[in-house]
Amino acid sequence: MGSNLVAGSAGAGDFDLVHFSIPVGSGLTSLRLSSYVNPFNAVSFIGLGAGTSWTAGLDFDVDPAKLLGWSHIAAEGSSGVGADLLIGMSVAPFTPGFARPLAAGEYTLLIQDTDNVVSYSLEFMLQGPSLAGDFNKDGVVDGSDLERWKGDFGVNQESDADSDGDTDGADFLIWQRAFGSSAPVVAVPEPATLTVAFVAVVSAGRFRGRRRRNSS
Repeated sequence: MGSNLVAGSAGAGDFDLVHFSIPVGSGLTSLRLSSYVNPFNAVSFIGLGAGTSWTAGLDFDVDPAKLLGWSHIAAEGSSGVGADLLIGMSVAPFTPGFARPLAAGEYTLLIQDTDNVVSYSLEFMLQGPSLAGDFNKDGVVDGSDLERWKGDFGVNQESDADSDGDTDGADFLIWQRAFGSSAPVVAVPEPATLTVAFVAVVSAGRFRGRRRRNSS
């Protein structure tokens, strides 16, 4: 599926809501903070909610119990530029959390700063359906996957092709039947078509609302 980029600005009473849709059979493997500029070198807030409607509140009234996860964003540090925000968000305090990659469905992000106007960009990394028997995730079912299976057999679930929680003979049979197959080639869009690809895959839209008003 590849990566898709969203850029915007928020703060001082303006809030950004980003709606995105993950197609069935795909998953969001990472949400990387590509850039972040804050004139006072402070931190901002990003929250993840399920669905297309934002019900968790805005500003200081955000209720973490109504979120799937949240994180601070900054220029540096564990949630700074270059960080995968999905990692911290998945285990954020006072939220139910979620498994990574983020499963197919409809989601909304809130990006806000209670004081300063900040600019940011976020890179969404999507992964398509997995290929049965491709234990090393290189897009081809071949002898190298058999070697991986041998190392995992009876030890862990890293070569679990049938999702039963272990690596066993049944997974070998799946590899054997799939031997020689490969994942379909997906063309990388040119920069001019990236937005169209992003809308088609992630269906993202950004809109802004004033403080203590419902966004519209």
